[in-house]
Amino acid sequence: MQIPKNNGLLRPSFLFILLWLIYIAIGIINIQLNSLTSDEPAYIGAAYAYSQGVGVNPEHPLLLKLLNSLIFSWQFPQISVDIPPLNDLDDRQVRLAAFDVGYQLLMYFPERFNAVIFSSRLIYLLINSSLLVWLGVYSCFLRLINPKIALIFAILWIFSPSFSSHSSLVAFDVAVAISALMVILSLAIAIYAIIQLQGRHLAIQMLILTICLAFAINTKFSNLILLPIIFGALTITIIYLYKQKNKTLAIRFATFGIVILAIQPLLTGLMYRIAFRQSQGQLLLDLMAHFNRGIALTSVSSKGENIPFLMGQFRPITNGQYLAKVFFFKENFVIYGILAIIIFASYKAIKRQGFQFQILIDKINQRRFLGIFLGGIIASYPLLYLFFANNSRFVLGYRYLYPVIIFIYFLIAFLLFSLRNYYSKIILTGTLSLYCIIGILAIPQTLSYTNIFWPQPKWLLSNESTINWGQENKQVVNFLLDNQLLPEVNNQTLIYQTFGVIININQYLEIFAKLRNYPLDIQSYYQQAAFEPLKEAIAELPHAYLVIDSTVKQTLYAERNQSAIAAQNWNYLEKHQSIYEHNDIMFVYQLH
Repeated sequence: MQIPKNNGLLRPSFLFILLWLIYIAIGIINIQLNSLTSDEPAYIGAAYAYSQGVGVNPEHPLLLKLLNSLIFSWQFPQISVDIPPLNDLDDRQVRLAAFDVGYQLLMYFPERFNAVIFSSRLIYLLINSSLLVWLGVYSCFLRLINPKIALIFAILWIFSPSFSSHSSLVAFDVAVAISALMVILSLAIAIYAIIQLQGRHLAIQMLILTICLAFAINTKFSNLILLPIIFGALTITIIYLYKQKNKTLAIRFATFGIVILAIQPLLTGLMYRIAFRQSQGQLLLDLMAHFNRGIALTSVSSKGENIPFLMGQFRPITNGQYLAKVFFFKENFVIYGILAIIIFASYKAIKRQGFQFQILIDKINQRRFLGIFLGGIIASYPLLYLFFANNSRFVLGYRYLYPVIIFIYFLIAFLLFSLRNYYSKIILTGTLSLYCIIGILAIPQTLSYTNIFWPQPKWLLSNESTINWGQENKQVVNFLLDNQLLPEVNNQTLIYQTFGVIININQYLEIFAKLRNYPLDIQSYYQQAAFEPLKEAIAELPHAYLVIDSTVKQTLYAERNQSAIAAQNWNYLEKHQSIYEHNDIMFVYQLH
């Protein structure tokens, strides 16, 4: 596929650089907007522990945390935090150890609080931007993906409120999706190259595939489903080449395949050797035992069950049922207009002269085997992912659908390019421009984004990381401190109940008060018990201010017909206006 010879600002390479800069800019804005989400302190704590050669947080692979650990070695070498001796801890305690380390790291060094968070999140943002680099390499340099497909896909991904809101967090959800896509597409293109192009660029493609696979399986254990896909695809390709009397290419391809798969344990073991260098046992089998332990811990966790709040009530449903109901309200709504264009253009194409897809890769021949085979490879990952995740009752939020959504985006980009002769370029340009505008306007909503098809309050849609992951706590603290509503001693002044695991309202009060020299007897705030919405009547609270978030409203709303206290508290909230509200997630009420 030849790259269009556009010059100047319309060159694909320039456009990719521009999109990369926009992606980084959006990410930096979100870094500043979001409070720490619930899991981030653990991953930051694990990164610090890895910088000291101590392995914690084993229920996730360590690549991203290991890269984050470089920040502590280079930028914050003066920070010193005690790490508990792990030999005396059971699996649950080892998992919680990362939270403890992260808590100490963030709370004991208030002057470094914002810098540690910014640096850690920036590392993850840059890692996630590798998808744009990958697209640029394959479309502008190797010239194996049409740059128009790549650019349309990049726009759909960058301006998706779902992906952009998570791309700058210390979390694995975006990385697991992009790495899986890069592996699958790299594999499909490599097979196309060996069959159709007689191995052109094969060595560099297999190197990219090796790197992408190491990235994928060391980001999250769910990506291990890539291994049977790769093994099966390589085996079928080798058999096909032998049957085509092309034994030289078959042997060459088999050699590459063996190297790609065999080197993965070595790369993984090297990572664990760096992160676990203070542990006993540095042989490959010892190091891979840590990896296998993480798989076992994740397997046990994923078999658990939680009952999510969904559209007004707590429902014991499966992951698939939950995600199917949330999907329509969480996407950039312009994408539904794009889908309508695709459907209409497909209908016109079939009606006029039959439907013919344009080629995905340059000069791809239309032999049935190759087309079906490559399509099957690309479809295999999202289908397998849905198969394993669909019936799970371990429902944690919309972000768990990212590995499927990203393939949907690529399919939409491919279809838009394929149908380019059947719709107006003006319509396409206008639609994509509107998609970008809506994506930018959604930035202030961050994780709590809902589109125009959800006209009710956001908190009525869902809970967990789909709407509230603890990302709004610091906004409330800034409001309280900016308006000097808090006295030095919390003598029945403030009571709160908000979602948070480690860093919550009191922790932000402590940090921000120190940074601002705001006089607070922080222990008096810690000593105040949390508000219990199903046991305490709001109207009878003696406190001046009540801070609650969406999780409290969801609890009261769902229980209002079964609990007299819940009904009373819900009626109170309905009749009284909050003095502060942020993103329909955080609320401050003045009681007295």
